[in-house]
Amino acid sequence: VKKGLSNMATAQRLQIHPDFPLRRFVRCECGRGYTGSWRQGRSAKYPRYHCNNRLCKHYSHTVAKDDIEGKFVALLERITPSEEFLCIFERAMLDGWRNKHAAAKIETTHYSQTLANLEARKERLTDMRINGELTPAEFKRRKDQVENEIAGIQISKNESKIEELDMEATITRAMQVIRSVVRQWQHVCEPQQRVRLQKLVLPQGITYNKTAGEFGTAV
Repeated sequence: VKKGLSNMATAQRLQIHPDFPLRRFVRCECGRGYTGSWRQGRSAKYPRYHCNNRLCKHYSHTVAKDDIEGKFVALLERITPSEEFLCIFERAMLDGWRNKHAAAKIETTHYSQTLANLEARKERLTDMRINGELTPAEFKRRKDQVENEIAGIQISKNESKIEELDMEATITRAMQVIRSVVRQWQHVCEPQQRVRLQKLVLPQGITYNKTAGEFGTAV
């Protein structure tokens, strides 16, 4: 009886529904994420977004899929950076990368020289032990101290390394994505990729004001 009255709710639900890419991503004014479903009309079913919070003033008030998604596309168009900004972005990123890379190379060279000096100290300690200038206990104490320093410097050297990248090609690809974010959102085939793109552009989601019929300010 329960299965018959629950609209097949025992069937597995899709976490990312291809028909409703903004589900849970767009929030109602009450803070609850919108859900999406097909509503039965007189002669056909219609895709709608709506708030499921029974305490919300907009509970059971739906928003047409085409309406809210059309406004979302318009929002993406408004926030797509201008060519002027992208040129500044490219120069700043390349300058920052080159400075960071140059500083990392200096650090790596410094750590390599320090390691070479510590290895030389370790060799001298061995010679001193062979010549009887150090007792076994003193030799062990000094050797352990040098080896601890070597381990610490080696860790710092590894952390100073920067992955080698073709940064110019990477930034060019990034700008291609930024320029075409609207087209990509509209035409991407995989629902997971569309949701991922939304979160990259608007990491905290966005609120939709149903009363005003527009999106709020987002990060």
